[in-house]
Amino acid sequence: MTSLDTPTRNYRRNPLTPWVFAIAVPLLVAGCADDDDEASPSSTTTTTHASVSTVAPTTTSTTSSSTAPAKPTGDQATAAELDTFLHTNLGLSADQPFSDLLDSPGLTWPGYITTITVDHENAHVRMQIDRTADKALGERASKAIANFIRLGNSGLASKVSWIIVEDGSGTVVSQTKV
Repeated sequence: MTSLDTPTRNYRRNPLTPWVFAIAVPLLVAGCADDDDEASPSSTTTTTHASVSTVAPTTTSTTSSSTAPAKPTGDQATAAELDTFLHTNLGLSADQPFSDLLDSPGLTWPGYITTITVDHENAHVRMQIDRTADKALGERASKAIANFIRLGNSGLASKVSWIIVEDGSGTVVSQTKV
C-alpha cells in the first residue's frame, strides 16, 4: 500500500475555537429567550355583508371561529427540533439562515444547509452543493451533525437514526448513523 492509497487528514485545531464557543453559547442562550410580548393572531374572523334593496339597506355581521392550526406531526416536530439544535450550536439565531456562516473561518459545511426534514427517523439535510465535486464536504457534514446529536442532545438522538445529506436536487451525497 502506498501513501497514495491511504487517506490522510490534515486537520488543524484552531486555538480560538474553545473561546468562541465559551463566549457564543451564553450569548445565544440569552438572545434566544422567548419574548411573551408578541401578539398572537386572532382566531376569529369577522365578515360583513351588505345587501341593497329598494326598501332599506341591511348590514349583517357574522363571526366565525376558524379551526386551530394543525399541530406538526412527529417528523415535523423532530425536524424543527433538529433545526433549532443546529442553529443554537452553530451560533445562529432561530431566524438567521445557515448561509450566514459561509464567511466564518473554520466552518466549511454549515453555510450550505438549505432545508432540514425528517422522514421515519431519517434526517434529510439538503445542502446547496455539487454531489460529485463536494462529496467530501457532504461526508463531513453528515458525520459532524451525527456527532452533534450523539454528544449534545440525547432526546434528539432517540428520534433520529440517520443523517442523510442531499444535494439541491435531493440526490444522496452521504449518510451517517447517529
